[in-house]
Amino acid sequence: MSENEQNDERTEMVNPIANALSRVLDRKAARPHDLYRLAVIVEGIVDSLDDPEALQTIRGELRALVNELSQAMIHDQPK
Repeated sequence: MSENEQNDERTEMVNPIANALSRVLDRKAARPHDLYRLAVIVEGIVDSLDDPEALQTIRGELRALVNELSQAMIHDQPK
């Protein structure tokens, strides 16, 4: 596969994800720095689909983000 074909394929995968993240940010449904972290993780996934070790690292990053967000939600709930 040529480099241009790989770039086109990557763009096709990333555009819907980028659009979804943009909508979340526009609706203020998440904090910008959390969306940034998620975008970096998604980019890592797209770039590392054929690298199991990288995907394991990404899985750890996702778990850390989920844990942090779940803790933030617990503290933000009305009492």
